[in-house]
Amino acid sequence: MDAAETLIRDKTLKAWRFLYARGLIEGFGHISSRPPGSDQFLISRHSLGPKATSEDLLLFDMEGRKLSGKGDPPGEFPIHLEENAHRAYVSCALGKPVWLDDQTAAEAGEELLKTRGPFRRIWALVESDTED
Repeated sequence: MDAAETLIRDKTLKAWRFLYARGLIEGFGHISSRPPGSDQFLISRHSLGPKATSEDLLLFDMEGRKLSGKGDPPGEFPIHLEENAHRAYVSCALGKPVWLDDQTAAEAGEELLKTRGPFRRIWALVESDTED
């Protein structure tokens, strides 16, 4: 595992824990991420809980072959595979329960959603959160 993969694993785990702790995923959501310039991506395994570890992030190539990690990918894996394989500019994708849009809109305010998007607020919180 190189430094870029280690860094993206750490950030992805931090994001997962942040979102899970606040009830925004609760086992039904998932997250994928890709180290810059890589032809591989990480995705959180199916039924991942709050005690996520590096091994819970599955590493795949752009052909959909699992390279490392324990467990099965989420059912939405094909969406993440296509997103990562055909959009090199995407470095992270979230899958979330449908109710999250309404909750985020209620908390963030409509103007923020129109000008910055619903997940910019969440990622700003993830980046500013300190480790417990």
